Amino acid sequence: MAKHQSQHYLHPDGVEKEFMLVMYYLNAAVVLDGIDAIADPPGFRIRSHDLHGPLPDAVIQDTGDRYPVLDAISREGAKRVALTWLRREMVKAFLGVSFVPPTRLDNRCVVGIQWKGRTVRAEASDFVEAYHRLWKRAVRQFL
Repeated sequence: MAKHQSQHYLHPDGVEKEFMLVMYYLNAAVVLDGIDAIADPPGFRIRSHDLHGPLPDAVIQDTGDRYPVLDAISREGAKRVALTWLRREMVKAFLGVSFVPPTRLDNRCVVGIQWKGRTVRAEASDFVEAYHRLWKRAVRQFL
């Protein structure tokens, strides 16, 4: 019997396990906040945070092809680790910095920091590039 379009092939427990394995192997301080099932197209939204606040949600499409879906979860987990490392470097450089919650607007990813009453924002097509741009912009404007 064929599965209906809105059914999920991978169980949320498998999504959690794969995501947390990345955190374990990379020794990352990323906390899983939750996994939400998405109906159309079928998939999952993974919510997480680090010591400095919420990280961007990872959205994984559940195509029914188990191993590519698990690979996508691992890649998104690794990206969250990279974001955590970038944020940690900004905290070291700008003591007392706070992060603006990461936001996706249309096809753009927007990130920002606030430090000593000033705000710097950056945007790019993905969050990793946006945080890299934010780091460069913050160094130019703050130091």
